[in-house]
Amino acid sequence: MEVEVPVLRNVFRLEVNGKFGTIALAQMAKYEIASVVTMIDSYYHGDVPVTFTVTLPNGKKEERVKSLRRMPQQRWEHIPICEFVMLPENVGEVTFALNERGGKWKSGLIIEGVSFRPVRDTSQASGYSGDS
Repeated sequence: MEVEVPVLRNVFRLEVNGKFGTIALAQMAKYEIASVVTMIDSYYHGDVPVTFTVTLPNGKKEERVKSLRRMPQQRWEHIPICEFVMLPENVGEVTFALNERGGKWKSGLIIEGVSFRPVRDTSQASGYSGDS
């Protein structure tokens, strides 16, 4: 199976957005949301971090800031953004974004996508109804 993925060629401002419907996810299961990326050449000419943002259907927003400067080249990396439990209030659309607004030109980043992977423990996640 072949999958086409976007390759960042040469941009000044990076902004990638997407969404995913959670209706098919197993109820009461805990999931990790991660961005899947790789580098084909030197991405940064400085150390400007990338912001990964996820907004759950219940309105909870999670952010992860990470520098890609030292990321290995030619190897897919799963960058965890957040975890959540699939409860009724999380049925709907998860939105996600990858942003970098530093003043440097960027190239060489390949974005495969965003992964939703099941996690074993369901006691300490965003959106869990027992959290206060």
